[in-house]
Amino acid sequence: PAPRSIRCLLAAMRRFGASKSRWKVLAPAPDGRPKELPRQMIDDAPATAWRAMAARPLEVTIDLGESLAIAAFHYLPAAEGAARGVVDRYEFFTSVDGKAWAQAAAGEFANIRSNPIEQTVPLTSPTTVRFIRFVAVHALDDSPPAIAEIGVSVP
Repeated sequence: PAPRSIRCLLAAMRRFGASKSRWKVLAPAPDGRPKELPRQMIDDAPATAWRAMAARPLEVTIDLGESLAIAAFHYLPAAEGAARGVVDRYEFFTSVDGKAWAQAAAGEFANIRSNPIEQTVPLTSPTTVRFIRFVAVHALDDSPPAIAEIGVSVP
């Protein structure tokens, strides 16, 4: 991964998306690990991360707390540990009611092993949603997925 000084600079230069003050992680539920809570994925603190317990697809469902028009989503891998937990294949879904879901994006973060920085995926067109779901389909080296931050951009 990039040296700490470069990661700090990248974090300082990061574009800020929609405010996460109303956001709530609906899934996964807290699993009893006191140092790793799912809300670390949305705490705007790149140094904290949430790690899954097993190397299998991970669904993260977030209630944005309000309807928002979004134009892109962001994934920031955990800062430490080489390729440990870095998601390389993903799916992204949106919903207005938390029941009916539409796939908004799917793919691979090309070159993320060499460049583990925030990944931004623009949506085909801006869409108004209340709920988002990020699916970590696979992580590098078949390790459990890790997420420092999930975010969205407004148009």
